[in-house]
This record gives sequence, structure tokens and C-alpha cells, in this order.
Amino acid sequence: FRFLRECFVRGYVPRQFFQGDVFLDGRVAARFTGPWSISHLERYRPANFEYDFGPMLRPDGAAAGGAAISYADPKSIVIFKSCRHPREAWEFIKFLISRQNDLKLLELTSQLPIRQSLSDDELFADYFRRHPRMVQFATQVPHARSIDSLAELKEILDVIAQEFEASVVYDLKPPEQAIRDAARRSQQLLDAQ
Repeated sequence: FRFLRECFVRGYVPRQFFQGDVFLDGRVAARFTGPWSISHLERYRPANFEYDFGPMLRPDGAAAGGAAISYADPKSIVIFKSCRHPREAWEFIKFLISRQNDLKLLELTSQLPIRQSLSDDELFADYFRRHPRMVQFATQVPHARSIDSLAELKEILDVIAQEFEASVVYDLKPPEQAIRDAARRSQQLLDAQ
């Protein structure tokens, strides 16, 4: 929170929301985004608008040379116990998540498959040659993490967002206090269950 608060204090991050795409309009110099924005940027960018992607910002003192951990939104595939054809279902799943089909999915949707060696896999090399902006994101895949699936997760994320806003955006409390308050309130939600 302290690092992000400093970004707001120094004016690196706007406190208000704007209409339209403020990045493409040139009103902000950078934004946090992911590979899903590439097609939008390519479609709507003004003539001679140049941009690129870089790794997530990290505060001073972060482990040198270590990869930044990022968020992933993986999906799960299950075979229910009541499935009448579990063997066939398993064969279909293996087919569905094969390297070849991951490449097809990537080609169709620009959604990166969760594969540890994605950026080094020769099967995907031609795709990354044709879509060089995706390479930055592909190299991050091994360092991406999902979040746990909890019944209380939405409320916990709301608590974190509220404490983030109070400290980082509106400067109503020190970052350390906001973190302690978020932890305490989140624990109360978990204990209530």
C-alpha cells in the first residue's frame, strides 16, 4: 500500500475517473492491464501512437532479479462423481488441454494457457513471433497465481478495496494501519463462518 500510495501522492496515478480511454487519449502515460487489451489498443490507437508493455512495478527493496508475482484467472475442469462416462470425460479433458489445443485457443482468443514453459515451447514460437506483444505476458505465466475459492472471498476483496481506498487513494490512514485493518476485518469474516 505504501508504494502505491506514493504513486498517488506524486501524481503518477489519477485520483478521478475519466470518460473514454485516457491512455489512448494521451491523458495518462501508463496503466495496469493485461494481454486482453492488445486487440483494443491495436484497433483504436491513433495514428503514430506507440506503446509497449512492461513488468509490474515493484517497490524498492523487492528481491532483485526475482519475478514479480501477478494475478491469473484460471478456470477449473471437473469430472463429477455422478458422471456416467468418466473415462470418456477424462479422455476429452486430455484432448481439450493438449498443447495443440492450447495453441488453437490462444490463436482464437488471445488467452494464455497456464503452461510453465509457454514462452520457451517451440510449438508456440510462431505465434509469439507473429504476436510479439504477447511475449511479455507469456514469460509471466509461471509466476502468475490465482486466488483461493472461498465463500467469503467477495467480501474479503471488498474489505481490501475499502482499506486500499482509505489509505492509498484518500490518505485517511497510514498504509500499515490499513493493512492491519484489512487483515482484522477479513479474519472476522472468516471466523464468522
